[in-house]
Amino acid sequence: SDSIVNDEECNGAEAIDPRAIAKTDFRKGQIVLEGEAIPEDLPRSLEPNCELVKDGDVCVRALCDIVRDDILCIATDEQDDDLEDYEVIEVDLANHTVVRDATRTS
Repeated sequence: SDSIVNDEECNGAEAIDPRAIAKTDFRKGQIVLEGEAIPEDLPRSLEPNCELVKDGDVCVRALCDIVRDDILCIATDEQDDDLEDYEVIEVDLANHTVVRDATRTS
């Protein structure tokens, strides 16, 4: 059946960590998250809206204006030359769950 998906392809979280969802609006340059409030697995994107700043205390800063309920995401790892390792996913913004698509871009 087409609805059966290999478990190894779906080993990620089925929902976005609530800490990675903007609780309010942020302007470009504002600190969005600090310290323990930063999720360990902050979503990554080729079009990030935040950056991880490791200048003394670790924080997440807005790269652009962010509206409440946006998913906070940082750039993919700079040393990761093989973007085929990343899975393209969609997020249902109404309930912040991951919508998986078995099709691959690679």
